[in-house]
Amino acid sequence: GPTRNSDRKIQSIDTTLVGTTTNNPITEEGALYISKQYVQSNVQQDLQTLYKETMVLRHIETVSDSRSPSIQGLVKVSAFLPKSSIGGNTPRRGNYDDSRAVAIYDYSIELTADSDVTRE
Repeated sequence: GPTRNSDRKIQSIDTTLVGTTTNNPITEEGALYISKQYVQSNVQQDLQTLYKETMVLRHIETVSDSRSPSIQGLVKVSAFLPKSSIGGNTPRRGNYDDSRAVAIYDYSIELTADSDVTRE
């Protein structure tokens, strides 16, 4: 992959889950909240990045018989640089404040049952 000085080299990345939280039980609105924190290290570039992944999932009942029930959700991934990096903002004690993120990615997801699969 690419490097800081535009060279291309084989690199490896080590990602470690360092924390996770969830609401239990599910909220009155039927939502499940999951938050995970990761540390990612690239040894070849001496670079460490911190990530927070937040996921909100809701069970959606269907009105018509033509569609299976589904789970809909949102996923947000926020990236942070350590303080030793230029402009880095290391989260302290798990306080991953999105206003200090260097990048934020938002995704929508939908999970549906496959109607062709039979249960035994």
